[in-house]
Amino acid sequence: GCTMSKDLISYYPLNTENPTSDVTCNVNDANIKDEKVYVKHGGSSIAEFDMTGGTATIDAKKIGVDGTFDVFAEVEDKAGHTTEISVGTITVDGTAPETIVALDDTTVATQPGGQTTTTVRAVLRDITSDIEAAEFYVGPGDARADISQRCSPTTSMYSADGSFVDDGNRYELSPVDGSFDSGFEEATATVNGDFSNKCIFVHAKDKAGNWEQTKAIYILQNGKVLDLGEREIKAEPSTTTPTALPIANQGLTAAVIVAIAGLIGASAFFGAKLLSKFSLFKLFK
Repeated sequence: GCTMSKDLISYYPLNTENPTSDVTCNVNDANIKDEKVYVKHGGSSIAEFDMTGGTATIDAKKIGVDGTFDVFAEVEDKAGHTTEISVGTITVDGTAPETIVALDDTTVATQPGGQTTTTVRAVLRDITSDIEAAEFYVGPGDARADISQRCSPTTSMYSADGSFVDDGNRYELSPVDGSFDSGFEEATATVNGDFSNKCIFVHAKDKAGNWEQTKAIYILQNGKVLDLGEREIKAEPSTTTPTALPIANQGLTAAVIVAIAGLIGASAFFGAKLLSKFSLFKLFK
């Protein structure tokens, strides 16, 4: 028989968690000539993978489309006899989920005890696999006049797996119905703090391991919530400053500059003199 290590894989570019699945077959035949694994849809093969030592690796990138497919192993012996073994089904999900922030339900409020809280609410959807997680990250304020240019996430906000780094600014969104178990979910979080005039970044993950491109919202002081849409991740700005030259080198450099300036001045002086002589020569010729 044959076994498959995963039944859900992804070709999403940012997904390093589930891009492949291994199919392993134990066939007791010393006369095996060839072994292959086929991924089929409606009886037609859409991708095939060579088997070495009884194992083949299904690569989602080679399939390249979303859907659920049948997996078969085919074994051929030296006499030309073939046997097809049904392995099971595999789902390929190369599409990240989508988060739609519920702007009217995302608010900053003062509670009866005087504590200020911020509530973020969103609708999450995925067409191929279920939602698995959602979170938001509170970034610093952004006072640029052009609001559409505000709030660019930076690389330091992310962990190696694509989630936000847990540095005290990350908050999980919880499913309203109690569990993430479908491709359409509502999720919310209410946390202590006034996040007005700050960048709030939101994204969701599906069960295939695909984190979506980060969305951003901005809560103005008057409570209005602006949806800034998808934001491109930026590299960290450089914090290095030029190193000052040692005092001796500074003096040497200054001397060199003075010398060069003198040469330039001298060149200009003699150039002017030469030009003057040339002009007088032309005049009296």
